[in-house]
Amino acid sequence: MAKIICADDDPLINQLFHDILGRKGFQVRTCTSGEEVLTAFAQEPADLVLLDLLMPGLSGLDTCRELRKRPDSFDVPIIIVSGVDAETSIFDCLSSGADDYVLKPLHPTELLAKISNAMKKRSERLNRNVGLRPGARFAGRFDILRQIGSGGFSMVFHARDTSRNEDVALKVLDLPAAQREDKTFISTFLREAYQLSRLDYPVIVKFHDFGQSGVFYYLVMEFVQGRSLEEFLQTDGALSEANTIVLGHEVASAIHYLNLQRMVHRDIKPPNIMITQGGAIKLLDFGLARSVSDATTSVSDEIRVTPFFAPPELFVKGQSLDVKSDIYSLGATLYYGASRILPFDGESVLAVIANHFKQVPQPLCEANPAVSKTFSQLIQQMLARQKEDRPDINEVIFRLRNMMAGEPL
Repeated sequence: MAKIICADDDPLINQLFHDILGRKGFQVRTCTSGEEVLTAFAQEPADLVLLDLLMPGLSGLDTCRELRKRPDSFDVPIIIVSGVDAETSIFDCLSSGADDYVLKPLHPTELLAKISNAMKKRSERLNRNVGLRPGARFAGRFDILRQIGSGGFSMVFHARDTSRNEDVALKVLDLPAAQREDKTFISTFLREAYQLSRLDYPVIVKFHDFGQSGVFYYLVMEFVQGRSLEEFLQTDGALSEANTIVLGHEVASAIHYLNLQRMVHRDIKPPNIMITQGGAIKLLDFGLARSVSDATTSVSDEIRVTPFFAPPELFVKGQSLDVKSDIYSLGATLYYGASRILPFDGESVLAVIANHFKQVPQPLCEANPAVSKTFSQLIQQMLARQKEDRPDINEVIFRLRNMMAGEPL
């Protein structure tokens, strides 16, 4: 019997959920807040979650984001239920991990059809992914230990590569049939995977291999023990200026290396920067990386990136991206790292994107008075709206190195 968690702050709606779904044989648990959903899911994971968008405390959108951080919810369908009929709200929910969006007032036939469709897709995905469960061997070579991430059409696992006798991060792409059968898409994927496998730089996570197994394509990467910058900031608070400068210098050196290879990362942000147990810095996730000649934007890219750290040119269709696009994202990341304040924020994804074009962030030294004006000025320049107004990568590295050495600029 499938288990469904339903959340709405209106008890009448929860009773309606219970009546509609109970008659169809579902085991229903009702909650009145996002916090209650997280507690219920932690006690007993569900097969599907229905979330009201507007709830006191943790909203449906925030609850969805929190659930998607849990490894045991990666494959659980989440449907947002709301009376808000606005494109921005629907976009925010779908881009934050929700599988579908249902409008109030509820129509039982529509709700049941969407639940049935979501459950069918989940079943198909689980059947395909039977060889990707902990304890299974994938591609005759990788012993799956645990799932450590998920996003879009990809899953990331901590696995043991028996051919190399070492632990690796295994990124598996579960692509739609249309893409699996698109020869242009596959040739592009293979070309880009080959380019990534040639990268060799201490600050960049090492790519070991790539290939295909059945319907899956996969990338094999160095497994890094540590915490992402995002996790570090959530638990330990903002970085000191000195540590932010060191981190910035390391990532800037990686951007410089990529530039020499004529590549753009395109998704530099706190979750993609790892601080290892030994204190080293590693730049992760090259899922959006492209060679400079191919680095133009598309609608799918706009949805996949995190808008808080993305350069404004990424949201202009057909606009070219280059090393200065990565400089902008690094500037936004360092601003957040030193202050725990987002330089660009908004009530929706589209509002955040708009603010990249119309707002100038508060100087970092005002957001955090402990930060020097020298470092604050560099960050402000890296966040210039126009690419030509940003410093080049050599200047960024030079200025950060001088700050590390305590030399006047």
